[in-house]
Order: sequence, then structure tokens, then C-alpha cells
Amino acid sequence: MWSKTGLNTDIMASTEAIGTTRPVFLFVTPSPLFPAHWGLAIPDIDESTWVKVIHATGSVAEGFEHAFKRDYNTELSTTRYKKVFLGDVAQEHIVYKKDPSCPEEPRIDTAPVDRMEEIALAVPAPAASLNTVKDTSKPGTRVLVKNCQTWMREYVQALIAAGVSKQDALDILDKAPKN
Repeated sequence: MWSKTGLNTDIMASTEAIGTTRPVFLFVTPSPLFPAHWGLAIPDIDESTWVKVIHATGSVAEGFEHAFKRDYNTELSTTRYKKVFLGDVAQEHIVYKKDPSCPEEPRIDTAPVDRMEEIALAVPAPAASLNTVKDTSKPGTRVLVKNCQTWMREYVQALIAAGVSKQDALDILDKAPKN
């Protein structure tokens, strides 16, 4: 069972009873010193502990890359995260069923297999956005720091623009933990 909680809702939904939609969650990996890492998680249709995670990985100093983490077992994970229900997405936009031959470690790739992943790749991953001390080419230039959270917001906006997600997903995202 995945608990769909967020913005005054407390609904329980079985992944077996989803029908024509699939739940989508924001995974928030908290950090006391740095911005929390955000990833969009889609549970397997048959097993609630297995998910695929769509996210941008990297750092503000070196830049980010798209990544699709497939067959991630949340039950075996040692990573602490908070799960925020973002909404339901039509099944036609999602291709994810756990690979029965998969090892215990998740597979990570960047080849899209569904509409959700195609839209993710259409949103550029943030480039390096911190100036180093040695970089004198832009002295005094204020830099807009972009990270996985800014990418996730742009990604959710793109999902809404494509008619894949509803507008309230952005409102929920805006209230999600930032650290």
C-alpha cells in the first residue's frame, strides 16, 4: 500500500486497484546543510516496494544529468526519504513494471521508455551554476543557482503543459520540504 498524503488528503490506494491511473510521488532526501534531493517516484504496478525514480543527479558546482533509476526497492534502501503524493497520472504515459530478473541494485540509464521520461529529457538538466573562486571572468555577477529542485519544478511544469499532470501537482511541489 502506498499512502497518498499531501495537502490535507489522507487516502490509501492499493497499486492493484489503480485502474487507468498510476500514483506519482516526490521522494525528498533531506539534508540539514544542503538542499534536499528531489526525485519523482512511480511505484511498480504489482509491487508497492519497487519504484522507478526520475531525477537529475549531480551538483551545483559540476552540473546535473538526467537519470532514470529503475527497479529501486524502497524496502531495502538505507536512504532516508520523505514521500509526498503529487497526483495520479494516466497509465498510458507510464511504462514501468519491475524486471523479474533484476538484481537487488537498481539500474540507472537515460534512455526514455515512456512519455514521462521523454518529457524529463526535454527539460534541460541544470548546468554548473556556481562560480569558482578562480573564475574571474564574471566578477560580481549574481548567479541563479539551479539544482535538482529547480529542475523538478520545471519538469512538473512541463508535465502540466503536456497534459500529463494536473496543476495542483505544482502547488504540492511548492510546499514540499526543501532541506
